[in-house]
Amino acid sequence: RGTYDWADAHSKIDLIYISQSAESDRWLKPICDEDRAVTEQDENGAILWVTNRSFAPVQLEGFFIYKNDNPYDNPLTNIPTPLQVWTRKAEIYTFGGAVSGTRGDHWKYRAEGAIQTGEKGEKVLPAPTTDLSAGDMRDLEAYGALATLEYLFKDSHDHATHITYEYASGDDPDSQDNEQFDLLWGEWPRWSELLIYTAAFETSPAELTNLHRLNIGHRFNLNKQWTLTADYHALWADEAGQPGLLGRYNIDADDKFRGHLITAWAKFKFSSQLAGHLLGEYFIPGSYYNSPSDDDAFFLRVNVEYTF
Repeated sequence: RGTYDWADAHSKIDLIYISQSAESDRWLKPICDEDRAVTEQDENGAILWVTNRSFAPVQLEGFFIYKNDNPYDNPLTNIPTPLQVWTRKAEIYTFGGAVSGTRGDHWKYRAEGAIQTGEKGEKVLPAPTTDLSAGDMRDLEAYGALATLEYLFKDSHDHATHITYEYASGDDPDSQDNEQFDLLWGEWPRWSELLIYTAAFETSPAELTNLHRLNIGHRFNLNKQWTLTADYHALWADEAGQPGLLGRYNIDADDKFRGHLITAWAKFKFSSQLAGHLLGEYFIPGSYYNSPSDDDAFFLRVNVEYTF
């Protein structure tokens, strides 16, 4: 990664190169190697990110992201086999921008959007035997957006309320192209630890796309040690009847409402060395899911960390 601080233009330019292999022994062979995957496929890419603060407190950003995915060569023990249902071949070009800043003493906002072009490997076999690592390449034309507005109360307990909207386009089953937005390297539990596992049945773990998400949440400091956060998410699919999903789990061919998700965090820090959190999530499936894939789901985690 390299950063150039263009002070005369109130700008900063970041250039990042990424190269990571699915196999864990690319550089050094691990002790007791069990041939476990680090990622779903071999990944190479580059990021150009320009940030401008000429209009402070408004910040403007523009970016270009290139990502090349290639299926791994050897069988790996933690990827479903023998069929490579998560690995894929793809070449993706993402162009986007963002605006963020503050308004007065209490308002904070950020909005970003992106378009994607390129191509991705076709699903060549009927599910659940779909193999994303083979077959013809399909043209990619996808869109994504994320916007958050937050109100900071600036009181003694640091109360803050936010509303967020997220959009990641889904693949149109009536089109020959692929319209499903790719999260690139954003496949991590950004807003749900529970639903990253259900995403594996549609795309791959934590690739929560084909999505409209409306979120409202609130956080505050109970005292110097405890911070409490609660969020509600209403979730929809952008496209119903996604190709390749039948047989992996039971979804409706027409309905798009994914359901309701409630999350709550209690984070604590008792000292500079002892910290942790309690996390609970509850998901109520909507009409997007049919029986037997429409059970309620719960997630609970207790985490304690001691730093030496």
